[in-house]
Amino acid sequence: MNGSLTPIQQKMLDMLSDGAPHSREELCTCLFDDLGNPTNIHAHLTLIRQFCRPRGEDIVSNYDGRWTYRLVRLMGNPYRG
Repeated sequence: MNGSLTPIQQKMLDMLSDGAPHSREELCTCLFDDLGNPTNIHAHLTLIRQFCRPRGEDIVSNYDGRWTYRLVRLMGNPYRG
């Protein structure tokens, strides 16, 4: 899709691109070391967010008994010129 994401980050972005919520455990399957701590995804998500925001997208996190992450399209502010 682009040259500025690592293969792990691209795999995570591909997983998130369906717009559905994905758990930490699901995103951990994108890592080379699937035995690592689930919080290892946070650094990757930060860099993916930096890539997505200029394109009008973002990754939102939600906690409802467990953490999930979802790729969303940002809407423009109708009150800004």
